[in-house]
Amino acid sequence: MFCSLAVLDPRVGHTMEVLSPFICAKLLGVHLRHDLNFSQHVESVVAICNQRIYLLAQLKKQSLVSTMDYIFNAIVLNEILYAL
Repeated sequence: MFCSLAVLDPRVGHTMEVLSPFICAKLLGVHLRHDLNFSQHVESVVAICNQRIYLLAQLKKQSLVSTMDYIFNAIVLNEILYAL
C-alpha cells in the first residue's frame, strides 16, 4: 500500500515521515493502486473522454466539422495516450 504521514520526532527535533497505508494515489495524473490495478485510472480516463466527446458532438452541431480532427487529437486522443 502507498503511505504517508508526517510526525514530529522529539529526538531529532524535526518532522520525519512515518508511513501509513492508503489504497490509491494520483501521481502525474495517473491513478496508482497498491496492487498495480489500473481500473480506477481507466475509469477516470473514460469519464473524461466521454465529456470531451460530448463537447465534440456539440461543436459538430455548430458546423465546426472542418476542425474536428484537430480538436479530437488535442482534447481526446492526448488524454488516452498520456502515460502509455
